Order: sequence, then C-alpha cells, then structure tokens
Amino acid sequence: MVYEGIHCRLEMGRLAEDAVLVKLTGWDVGESGDAPLRLLDEHLKSAGSLQLFIDARSVKGASIEVSNEWAQ
Repeated sequence: MVYEGIHCRLEMGRLAEDAVLVKLTGWDVGESGDAPLRLLDEHLKSAGSLQLFIDARSVKGASIEVSNEWAQ
C-alpha cells in the first residue's frame, strides 16, 4: 500500500506472513491521517505478531503530532 501526500510518501507491505516493511520519504506531517496505523493494525490482527522493519533513510523529519502517534 502506498500513501502519497505533498510532503511525504509512505509505503507499507509484507515481507513475509509475520513481517512488514514501512518505507518513508520526505517530511511526515500526518497527511495520511491514521490510515497507515489502521493498516498496520490489520496486519497485526491477521498475523498475531509482527516483525516491523522501518526504512527511514529518506525521511527529513516528522511533526511532533506524527511522532507521538507512531510512538503509541
């Protein structure tokens, strides 16, 4: 799944049944709302447990609000 905004691009996909990769580029200011977290929750419910891999090499930063949401 790809979420594309003016400032940020977020790609999320399964690497395996129990592994998810999230790749972020740009400046995450919350343009996708809670959709990425809802999708991650769906992956978690279907797998029971997940290995989460985050590729943030191309991220410039995130707003305080977005950082707080991901931390929960």
